[in-house]
Amino acid sequence: MLSVLDLVKKLVVVKTLNVWLGAIILCGFVHVVSGRESGTSIDCTGTISDSICHEWHNSLKPKGIEGSVLTLAVDGASNYTLLLSENPTSQDQKAAEELQFWLKHMTGATLAIVKESWDTKFPSKIISVGHTQLLKKSGLTAYDEDMEDEGYGMDHPFLSEDFLKKSTLIFNRAETLAESEQVLARVQTDRLPIMYVKLMQGPEIVGDEYGKVLLEFERIARKTEVTHLREGGPDLDEKLNMWRAKWIDYQGTDDK
Repeated sequence: MLSVLDLVKKLVVVKTLNVWLGAIILCGFVHVVSGRESGTSIDCTGTISDSICHEWHNSLKPKGIEGSVLTLAVDGASNYTLLLSENPTSQDQKAAEELQFWLKHMTGATLAIVKESWDTKFPSKIISVGHTQLLKKSGLTAYDEDMEDEGYGMDHPFLSEDFLKKSTLIFNRAETLAESEQVLARVQTDRLPIMYVKLMQGPEIVGDEYGKVLLEFERIARKTEVTHLREGGPDLDEKLNMWRAKWIDYQGTDDK
């Protein structure tokens, strides 16, 4: 039998908060609690609410008609090139480097990374990364979408109200089961990504709970010395100021 507290003890505490990683950790946590983890037995009726114990499914599974097989490399060689815009963001640059790194590990091929310019001679096969002019010319709606720092919108279907409510219930329960201040601190740190999503969604969606979430996020972040909410330089204060401004504007509106 594995309790919520046992699971919490296995979570990793970090000094930086990367939302997509936090979301993956949480999804894995929900996966385990749902009793789908291989070799794990959970008594949902005695540990957490029955409503949380549902069949796990991949919320990020692509929709639509499956395309044809795409061959990226053969025998350690590839005809593909990774394309960045002429002035890529740090996130786009990092994404291209990560893609290059992992494709090499999977295929043995090192895909070159090139930047667009007026005299760029495009190879026949390209993987466009970020907001390139090639993406713009393609007519795909992705060019006009604001993915912000996370790489996906905070209104993505997998970050639904139901998901956030169930995630909050899990962490609330974990806090009540924490047997020491150290364990409690770990639980609170690992719930920061869920709080981050709520803060990014804004008070218009979260409602009057927004101010409380903001105060608690800052308290935990300061206590655990979190300084980075994304890759790059320290940005905690920048985000906190942005959220405070949103909350002040919300409180000053009549339509709440």
